Amino acid sequence: MNDEYQTIFRSRILARSRLPSDCDVPEKLRPWVTRLLRLRRQAGDAATLPKSLRKPVTRLQREAREEKYLRRRIETGNATDGMRSRLAWLQQRPKSAVEVPDQVLRKAQESFLTAAFRGLDKVLTKATKGVWRSAIGCVPAGIPPARIESYAYWILHMDDDEKCILREVFHGWSRHAKDYKRYLPANWNWLKRARGRGLDVAVWLDPSSLITVAGQRTIRIEVVRNPFEVFLMGEYFDTCLGFGGCNEMSPLANAHDANKQVIFVYDERGRVLARQIVAVSSADQMLCYNCYANLPSAQSAARDAIINAVATWCGRWAFRIGIPLADQGEPDEITKDLWYDDGELDWSDNAKKAWDDAARSHDDHEAWSESPVEYNSEPVMASI
Repeated sequence: MNDEYQTIFRSRILARSRLPSDCDVPEKLRPWVTRLLRLRRQAGDAATLPKSLRKPVTRLQREAREEKYLRRRIETGNATDGMRSRLAWLQQRPKSAVEVPDQVLRKAQESFLTAAFRGLDKVLTKATKGVWRSAIGCVPAGIPPARIESYAYWILHMDDDEKCILREVFHGWSRHAKDYKRYLPANWNWLKRARGRGLDVAVWLDPSSLITVAGQRTIRIEVVRNPFEVFLMGEYFDTCLGFGGCNEMSPLANAHDANKQVIFVYDERGRVLARQIVAVSSADQMLCYNCYANLPSAQSAARDAIINAVATWCGRWAFRIGIPLADQGEPDEITKDLWYDDGELDWSDNAKKAWDDAARSHDDHEAWSESPVEYNSEPVMASI
């Protein structure tokens, strides 16, 4: 080690690592110790070494202290034969070129890699928070870190107009919770026209959830009120609406627009099993789009049962809103050039029958009442 490097190493690395300044780090360990301490500081951790490394790194200094102690015991006549033998062994031991066992070297390398990953994670976390702050002015609370990072990747693809919509949705939801769509300025004209045409806007925006049994499975069907769940509608089902997909901004329109709703089907553990997009057309009719179900192909009967349950729920819901079902049509455009749909579909016989039955009875209250099955009030984000 040249004098200049030795000075820098001891003053900047060893001093900050709380190691003695006159400690001579073994040549074999030196590059790994240097990198490890630097990374630990960058990660905001104390620049200290693991115990498994501290011993070989500080060997010379510890042995020098031991020699001093043993000489003093011998000079005062308080040394045992074992102490004299130990001192003789220390005096013959090389004062440099400390041997480093392979396992110690591996530990140094492993510690370096651990510190590197930890440092990378902290850098990524800091960058992620920066993306959120630049987009909406803060970092959302209550969302798992992994999700926050996924959303940040999505935000990086947004233009200024899309970030503005995200900001409005977030702040609306923060202030008004599940009623946030009512308070977004771009929705006001549509909501006013809908009320004027006789739609029950309250039922459209906030329908009762339904707990039922489909395919021997207890499920909960409900409109998603949390926009951060709506943003994941493509992620859950690996569609083009997922982050990085060709239509990844469409969930932003679904979360914002008052004339569109996203329905999720949850199991008893809060996992998302299916999702359905519905919309109110410009002719005041309910439109449906493809219903995606997260079930293996071998469970086709269970999948069909869930889709039929959603269709039946939608038929009753449409009647309560005061609008018919329609197989064709388009919703009014609220967020310009954002929304994508894979084409409206014909309503199933289950949906049409549910609408007709509700119209004949004029009493759908019991079908909409909550069952005694208990769920958490907030859905659990399912693993993807």
